[in-house]
Amino acid sequence: MSDNFLTPPEPRMPAASFATRRAHLLDEIRREGRRRGVHLRRPSFRAAGLAFVSAVVLFGGGVALADRTDLLGQQQREHDQAVARDSAAPKPAGPAAEIATGDGWSLIAWRSDRGICLDFAVPGNFASGCGFPVAGATTSPESQPHAIAGLLTRGLSADGGVGVGGLVSPAVHRVEVELADGTRVAAPLYDAPAKLATNLRFFAVNSREAASPERQVTALVAYNAGGKVLERLPLQSRQPGK
Repeated sequence: MSDNFLTPPEPRMPAASFATRRAHLLDEIRREGRRRGVHLRRPSFRAAGLAFVSAVVLFGGGVALADRTDLLGQQQREHDQAVARDSAAPKPAGPAAEIATGDGWSLIAWRSDRGICLDFAVPGNFASGCGFPVAGATTSPESQPHAIAGLLTRGLSADGGVGVGGLVSPAVHRVEVELADGTRVAAPLYDAPAKLATNLRFFAVNSREAASPERQVTALVAYNAGGKVLERLPLQSRQPGK
């Protein structure tokens, strides 16, 4: 395994095999569910009322498998379908934009009737959050005191990768992801595309290394231009079923 948190090793399962195994797994889950009276549901959009949205999505509960190269299209279709099937879902207020991409993942931002929303997407699955309490990120009239907020995703893909994505206030010039062993890893910052009409910036990392207990993500740290810590945001992950 690579020790580089920002450039994780290549997934070992080819895309075709992944699709076949995923279809088989979903079929088995549905058949077992019918026997027990349980129905498999798609992951729902979550309104983020806290500074950090902990999104735990179980493999097999996502959208229909999509082309690896069109995660933006996958998410735009899912946004439209979410509104059609659930009147309480966030309603898009503009086109989505791809902020950062890697091998088989993408961080996507979009404006909604609740402010800026984020999707951490992989082929056929995603985690989504809205209402991040950073000034300029939400339509809420309440005070938004945080400099940084984001999503932590686990179990989105079969390779066990852990994804972190979020947004920061204009005062933030550097972001680090803190791991359980005490190390801090720089998270690249990205300017917002013009279509989002915001001066907020975004960050994203994805790795299988952070899935191990000794290297799990424990906090996000935001720094100003002078290197002073503006905010250290502890992260608390929910486990499946909790």
